Parts: sequence; C-alpha cells; structure tokens
Amino acid sequence: MARKAAAKKSASRSYVITTLFDRPHVRITHTVMHPNAVIPKHTHDQDYTIYPLTDLDVKRVYHKGDKVVRTVNVVAKKGQPYRAKATRPGTHISIVNNSSRRMEFEKTFNPSVTGSGRKR
Repeated sequence: MARKAAAKKSASRSYVITTLFDRPHVRITHTVMHPNAVIPKHTHDQDYTIYPLTDLDVKRVYHKGDKVVRTVNVVAKKGQPYRAKATRPGTHISIVNNSSRRMEFEKTFNPSVTGSGRKR
C-alpha cells in the first residue's frame, strides 16, 4: 500500500491530505483538518464517499469564478459514511472547518462505478 503525504499549510489554517491507496479501480485518501482550516477551491469529477473518523461539522462552499454561489453545512457523525456528488462543470468547492476541533475523514473515489476520470 502506497502512502504519499501532501501537507498543505498556510499562515493560520492547515490540513493534511494523504493518499492511502491509488489504483485504477479505486483511490482512498485520508484528510486531517485542524481548527479553522480551509481546503482551497478544487473540483471532483466523480462522486465519492466520505467516511468520518471524527464527528464532522464543516462548510462546503461552492464557487463560480470568484463568486460564492452556495454554502452547505455538512454535519456527520463518526463512523456514518455519506455520499457526495461530483462538482458540476465550472463549479469549484472549498471546505471550511470553522470549529475549534480537529476533524478527520477518509474519502473513496471509485471510477469503475462513477466514471472514468478522477481528481488528483
């Protein structure tokens, strides 16, 4: 199993995304979001499943260009997976941890089920 860490940090916000497993049929990542962390704008070209390892309480912010078009609060209990849809063309998302708690989750992408493309 390959482990590749991609630490992303800015002045006061930090998160770490680690690829746990990456094969043509499935990709699994592990994400740690520290308090007040922001994962910047990005896209997902396929549906995915989030597996919370801690209780989650984050905001998913939808962007078109520099404009915020929608904000959704995502609340999930530890151990209760949920599905998320791919981002629509022209739309990006960012994830915001507005809490004072560290949050952790794993994410799976399965191109054989949701399409052939994947976000790297």
